[in-house]
Amino acid sequence: MKKRIAFVIVFMLLLGIPQRAGAEALSDTAEGKEISSIVSGIKKEAGEDILSDTDYLIPGDSVSDWTALALTLSGEGPDPESYLKGLEEYVENEYKEKGFLSDTRATDYHRIALTVKVLGGDPTAFSKDNNGDPVDLIKAGTYGFTGGSPSSQGANGLIYAIIVLDSVDYEIPEEYGNILDSYIDELLLYQGENGGFIMAGGLGENEDITAMALQALAPHRDRTDVAEAVDRALGFLSERQQDDGGYTGEGDTGNAETAAQVIMALCALGMDPSEEDIFIKNGVSLVDNLLSFKTEDGTYRHTLSDEKMDIMATEHALRAFESIRSMKETGTSIYDLKDYEGPLGNGSHKGFPLMPVVIGISVAAAAAAIFIILKKVKRN
Repeated sequence: MKKRIAFVIVFMLLLGIPQRAGAEALSDTAEGKEISSIVSGIKKEAGEDILSDTDYLIPGDSVSDWTALALTLSGEGPDPESYLKGLEEYVENEYKEKGFLSDTRATDYHRIALTVKVLGGDPTAFSKDNNGDPVDLIKAGTYGFTGGSPSSQGANGLIYAIIVLDSVDYEIPEEYGNILDSYIDELLLYQGENGGFIMAGGLGENEDITAMALQALAPHRDRTDVAEAVDRALGFLSERQQDDGGYTGEGDTGNAETAAQVIMALCALGMDPSEEDIFIKNGVSLVDNLLSFKTEDGTYRHTLSDEKMDIMATEHALRAFESIRSMKETGTSIYDLKDYEGPLGNGSHKGFPLMPVVIGISVAAAAAAIFIILKKVKRN
């Protein structure tokens, strides 16, 4: 009986070791360190309470909203409550003035809906319209868009309509049918002969739009046509990648944002951007390229010739490294918010990783076994 007890105790202790090591590893990864470095750099640039500083980040502004989202997902940003209130005021004022956020840019609704969800709000009942009723940002940006279809904004409108509808299992009225599939069907029409996606008719295939399209299509690869489109798009992005591991886009100079978008696309597909052979050129990966835009204080510049940080490049980099962490920890995109528990402030926005949970259950089971054995010993 003593041998049995000893065996169970040793087994329990051994189970405890990887739990502690695993917890340390989650905060000690390369991407985790980079996220901390970027957030620290942003705070040095704009102050500790950046989400409360409306002189730096303006609620409703595209770059500001993405920055608030990225900082909150990092788990190391400041309290997002004040920024969320600022967004409420912005939406209410826009509805009072115009009766909507935009009748041309559906992405305004999509971006704000994603930001509201990450910051802890409800995108289906947020702020007030001109009648004093809560605004359903999901409906207003997709099947109820004032401008008709999100495709009135080209591929971009369809991309983020798909992303926002996939982010949470939002209910869509039956009369709209399978609106998600219809958006996917329409988005596939924007793929060019070389596999890249275009923004709108008459424009060329574009790396950024292609990367964003992949982020939207990633959860739907069970469709044969989508799987084929994804393969062609990956081929296009690999072909367009430069010897320095990055992209020049339509200009002659590489930039941080395109590399970040492609990293986000690969992560959404479950691919490690540091390990994929077709995205390593001359030994330089996408992550290596993105890191080349980093400044001394941890923020990022738009191009290598820029002397100062660029907030858009910085928030793109933050989303890119958060995408790597999310892919490795949970196997999901940063826009998959189905299990999102709100701004936890602990560096992990998807709740508890699976392994510590399994280990915890095993330890509890071992402890129960010891208790039962000791009871038997006492009776004997």
